[in-house]
Amino acid sequence: MSLLVQPLWQNEKLKPILSAKDADFQTALDDAALCTLCIRVNDTLISSIVDEERQRHDGPRVSGYRFAEWLSWNWWRLRWEPPRSGPHDVFWRQAHETASIGGGWLWPRITFASDGETISVRSSGSEATVTEPITYVTDNTENFIPATTFEKSIDSFLITVMDHLKERGFSRNPVSDIWLELQQEREDSELALYRRLEALLGNNPDEGDAEVIRQLIKDRKVLGEHATDELAAEMPSSPDVSMTAESLFDLVRRSGFTVNEEDPMVSPMSDDTMAFMQADQFGRLVPWKIGQEAARLLRYNERLGDGRITNAKLGELCGLPRKALTEQAKVKPPFSYSWTDEHSKHFVFRARVSEGRRFDAARLLADKLLVRNGESLQPATSTHTFRQKMQRAFAAELLCPYESLFAKLDGDYSEDSIEAAGRHFMVSPMLVASTLENNGISEQSRSKYASVR
Repeated sequence: MSLLVQPLWQNEKLKPILSAKDADFQTALDDAALCTLCIRVNDTLISSIVDEERQRHDGPRVSGYRFAEWLSWNWWRLRWEPPRSGPHDVFWRQAHETASIGGGWLWPRITFASDGETISVRSSGSEATVTEPITYVTDNTENFIPATTFEKSIDSFLITVMDHLKERGFSRNPVSDIWLELQQEREDSELALYRRLEALLGNNPDEGDAEVIRQLIKDRKVLGEHATDELAAEMPSSPDVSMTAESLFDLVRRSGFTVNEEDPMVSPMSDDTMAFMQADQFGRLVPWKIGQEAARLLRYNERLGDGRITNAKLGELCGLPRKALTEQAKVKPPFSYSWTDEHSKHFVFRARVSEGRRFDAARLLADKLLVRNGESLQPATSTHTFRQKMQRAFAAELLCPYESLFAKLDGDYSEDSIEAAGRHFMVSPMLVASTLENNGISEQSRSKYASVR
C-alpha cells in the first residue's frame, strides 16, 4: 500500500494554473516551487487533469511550497484526527481537504481522514466550468493506506520541496521552520503526546485547551493510554459533558451493571486467530473485516446458528444480567463503556431503548475479544476511529448477519420489510438499512423497488 506525492519541477512549458480573481497573486516562494503536482495512491493517479486545450496531464501546475506548508502545518491533525460532522465539519475540512489550501490555485479534490491506524484518501473529479481552466478527471475513489506509510510519504515530499527551495536560494522559509519544530515534537515523547491529544480534540497546534489536555494526560494513568485517545476523539461531540476518570467512575457507581467474570462465556481471541483476521489480501488493516470475521467466528464457536440472538443469550455472552439490556439507567452517560477495577467489571449504557443497548453490549463484547490492552476503560463512542469501526462491524454482523438478513428480506427492500427485519433480529431499522448499504444495496435501489411495488 503506497502514497506518492511527487512535485515535477521540469516541463517549464506548462503555465501556472490560477483562478481568475487571483491571477496576479504570486510570491517568490510560490514561483520558486512551481511544479506539476502528481499524487498516486496504490499506483492509481488521483491528480489527473484536462486543461483548456483538452490536453491531459498527470497533475495541476501549482505551488509545491503552498502544498508543503499546508501538509506540515496540519500534520498532527492529518495523522490523528478522525472525521467530524455537524458544527465541527467546516473546521475539520479546512485541515483535511486539499481544496481548502487556496492561494489562487485550483487544487485537487482530495480528503485525508485518519482512524489512528490507517489513513483514508478520498478523491473526486470536477466538472468543467467557464471560470475554471482545468478539470479534474479522477474517478470518485477511496483508498486506505497504513498511517506509517502516510507519515513516510509526507515526510519525503516535504524534504523534496525544502531541498528544491534551498537550491533556489531559499534556505530559510516558513516550511523549513515548521518542519524543524515538527521533528522536535515527534522526537519528544511528552510533546508528541500533547500534540496528538490536541489533534484528537480537533485543535491546531497551540490552540487546544491546556487544562483539558493536562487532565487527559493525568487520567491516562487510571484509564489507559488507548482509552484516553478514544476519549479525546469523542470530546468535541459533547463539549459540555465531563469525561474525566472521576466522572466516569461515578457513573459506574450510580448506574453500572456488574458483570459475572467468574465463569466468562467467551474469552479474548488467540494470537493466531487475530493474525488471521488482521489484514486483507493487500496486506492492509481493515477494521470492518476484522469485526465481521470475529463475529462470524464467535457464532461458529458458540454454535449460535444464523438466526437472531435473544437478550438472554447476549447477556450470557457478555456476562450481564438480562435486565441490563432493557432497564433504563437513572442517568445518561456520554457514551457506553465497560469499566474494570481490581474487584470486578461493570457495564454502563447510554442507549435508552433495548435495540440500542443490545448493539452497545455487542460492541463492548467485541472490545473484550479483540482489544487486549488490559486497560480499565473500554469505550464505545460515536467516533470513527479504527477501534470504534471494528466494534460496530462486529456488533452489526453478530446481531444481524448479512446472509441471514438477505434471506429474510428475500428481495423486498421496502421500508415495511426493513422494519419487520429489525423487529425479527431485535435491532434498529437503521442498522438493517446500513447493513444493506454496506453490502451494495443502496437507498436508491431500495426506493426504486418500493415504488415498483
